[in-house]
Amino acid sequence: GNSVASSGANTTSLTMTIPTVADGAFLFLTATNRDSTANLAVVDTAAGGNLWTRKTTVNAATNGSGQIWWKRATSATSAKIITVSGATGSVSATMTAYTGVSLRADPLETPVGEANASGNETQAQITTGRNGSWVLFSVHCTSNDTLNPTTYTATSPATLTERAEGVSTGGLDCSSSHASAEKTSSGATGAISWAQTNGTGASIAVEVIAA
Repeated sequence: GNSVASSGANTTSLTMTIPTVADGAFLFLTATNRDSTANLAVVDTAAGGNLWTRKTTVNAATNGSGQIWWKRATSATSAKIITVSGATGSVSATMTAYTGVSLRADPLETPVGEANASGNETQAQITTGRNGSWVLFSVHCTSNDTLNPTTYTATSPATLTERAEGVSTGGLDCSSSHASAEKTSSGATGAISWAQTNGTGASIAVEVIAA
């Protein structure tokens, strides 16, 4: 399952508040770095808690990159502040908390990312290895004329539900959005498609293994 999500965006850094999350919850963060392929920095104010880990960075077709990060919540994580910094033109990010995720050292499996040219709103499938895993998908828009996606479809699962979205509020525009769905049986998802105002960017799909 998943809890309430958080999102935020600003010029070259942003902050957002972590909602109430369970101890041990899996926190998943998507971020877009407009005008740069450099890795961002993600930290929060949960003193003594787990650090954020970057899983992958995917270069956009033009103007930047998309990144996914994760960490495990502790009993002191709720209501703490996340800071995402190091962007060039602008930054946007979303964070969503999931429960029922495997306690293995890294529960994310085989991310697949693509650069998306304007009007290209489909990505190659991923193949999950365990029944009951969740398919996590993010779209990172790096063009001034883009809006966040409105629909997300695949073959299995047929539909992904948007959990959070963030659009830059200063500097050059960019956006980040996150959708997901449980995949009851392991195997191929089929290509993932979405609908948005045409614009360049990147997308990333990854499996998170269930407990």
